[in-house]
Amino acid sequence: MKILNHKIILSTTLLLSSSLFIGSINAREFIPPNQAFKPSQQGNMITIEIADGYYLYQSKITAQSSSGPVEFIFLNKPIAKKFPNQGTHSVYLDKAKIKVNGNTRKPITLRYQGCSSQGLCYPPQQITLKAM
Repeated sequence: MKILNHKIILSTTLLLSSSLFIGSINAREFIPPNQAFKPSQQGNMITIEIADGYYLYQSKITAQSSSGPVEFIFLNKPIAKKFPNQGTHSVYLDKAKIKVNGNTRKPITLRYQGCSSQGLCYPPQQITLKAM
């Protein structure tokens, strides 16, 4: 009887442990960067929609056209996010809104970088936008 009880306890423990492990793997599934960050342009306005659970570094957002760097201003304020070992950085959580200065008839190459709040940081991304 003692051996049977130990087997039941061991089986139950293994079953619970494996389900917790599988749950932690599923929690770490990440979406592709083009789904986490979705830039769009209308006229001189660029909006980068950011998926829930992801953030975008303000300092990593740049814009360029065929004639050189494109000047822009941010229309919404980022939040200050503290990182252990890295200090504090300004990030956007749901969207970054940008107003481009000057000619927007030329395609604009937008560069940006962001991360998942679960720890995955994507390499810098690049997309070329055309004003609608």
